[in-house]
This record gives sequence, structure tokens and C-alpha cells, in this order.
Amino acid sequence: LECCGEIWRPSFSQLQHNSAKQTCPLEISPNPMVIEYKSRAQGATCSSVSTNSENVLRIHWEGVKTDNMTWWANTSEDWTLRPVCTGIFQGIGKCNNSLNYTLYKKPDSVSIYRVNTWSSVEEGKEFQLRCDIVNVAPAQKLSVLWYRNQGEETFCKYDVRSPVNVSSTLKVTLQKHDNGAEFRCEAQLNLGLKSPPKITSSGLNFTISCKISFSYSLFSVEMDLLWIPCVFKVFILNVFKCSYDELIVSKPGIYTCNATNDAGHATHVLEVILTGNIFLICIHF
Repeated sequence: LECCGEIWRPSFSQLQHNSAKQTCPLEISPNPMVIEYKSRAQGATCSSVSTNSENVLRIHWEGVKTDNMTWWANTSEDWTLRPVCTGIFQGIGKCNNSLNYTLYKKPDSVSIYRVNTWSSVEEGKEFQLRCDIVNVAPAQKLSVLWYRNQGEETFCKYDVRSPVNVSSTLKVTLQKHDNGAEFRCEAQLNLGLKSPPKITSSGLNFTISCKISFSYSLFSVEMDLLWIPCVFKVFILNVFKCSYDELIVSKPGIYTCNATNDAGHATHVLEVILTGNIFLICIHF
């Protein structure tokens, strides 16, 4: 063996260790074995690859109940089994080979919704989305991907191999330009070449409730009456929508322009002052 330009030879103990790891003459087929819940039964066969059958003293399965060289998985209930093929051989003694076995179940449903649905979505204010994945296995092989605000969560912390319900949350803050944004979540079982298709939730769209801004036009005088336009703007569906309400006054005083939407309440106070025959408007912010 060559390492960084230098020739080195493993010691006798290293040779003995490596040889012992490489010469357990057992083979499991197929391995890995990935099976879908309630699918057609599939068996894993343990056999010897020894060139001399006389060296084989015994081969059997551990961790599962079978007296045969082939173990058949019950695809309705064998969630937690960890099958091991064990052999006893003349000369090398006992050795084993583990079956990488997975029984999986696709989710019954994948759904997305907003936490605390009783309040509207306000610009600049953080809220949470939740993705529920119902009745999926094994959870430790599950990844949840979020679309629109990119995010991914993998549930390695789950050691349960039987079906469970799993939830993933995402923190979101939206601005005016995000109005109409659609969010989706996607569940993926990571099972190598036999991974089932991803399952995606339906889309969830948001209309943003924006803070009210006031705008004032020129005021007009006619027949000793003053029209004061109270104009406010709200950002809806990517355009500004304006609402108008005119106040007709004939005498000095303090007048209030109010506007309310889901994002809150805003107020501007106007003071009308009569100086001679001229109305003067003072805006109090």
C-alpha cells in the first residue's frame, strides 16, 4: 500500500484483523431489502459462499422467527425487526451479516395550515406555518421540504420505525411585495433507489393586511362650505386601493379622519380655522 509517497506494510495483527472481517462467507440476498406496507411478501435468503461446503457447520437467522434459510417479511406488521444472518464455520468459528431491512409506509396525507388562524397576516409581522404528515414510517427517514420560503427538516431524532404523525413548522415574515404568495410543504422518504415519490400539500395563499397611509388632496370652498377629503391607501393584491370619505364643514373646529382594516386603526386630526373669510386647514399627525 502507498500513502503520501511512502511504502508501508500493515503489521501481522492488522492483516489478521482485516482478514477476519473479509472472510465471513455469508451472503444475504437481497440486501438492502426495502418493502412497502401491505405490499406483496418478499423474502431474504441467507447462504454460504464458502468454496468448501464441509466447512459449514450451521447457518441460521437471529432476530426473526424462521427455521429456513429464507426469511419472509410480514409487510403488515414487521416494523421493528433487525434480521441477522449467523453462520458457524470450521476454522473461523462464528460470524454474521446483518440485513438492512426497511418496511415503509407512505403518508396518508400531507397538509399545510397557518398556526393561530384567527388573526390576519400583517406585513412585517412574524407568524408560523405548520405541515402535518399523517401516519408515515419510518420517521427517521423522512424529510420535509418547504417551498416559497426555502427550508428543510429531517427527522433523525425519531427512533420509531412504525407509523407516526409528524409535524414541521416554519417561521415566516411577509412584506407588501409578498402579497398572493403561495406556500407548500413536501414529504419525502429517503430510502435510496427505492424511495417512493414525494407527496406535496396543496398550496396556501396569503393576502397581506398592510398598514394604512393617509393622503390629502387640495381642499375646495363653495358657498361657504368646505369639503375635506379623507383619503387612505391600503395595499391589496399588488396595487394600492384608495378609499375616500368627504367631510363637509361650515364652521371652524377639530375634525378627525379615521380608517380601520385588519392590520389596525389609524387616525389623523384636522383643525379648521376661520380667518376673515378664509378657511385654514391644519393637519395634526
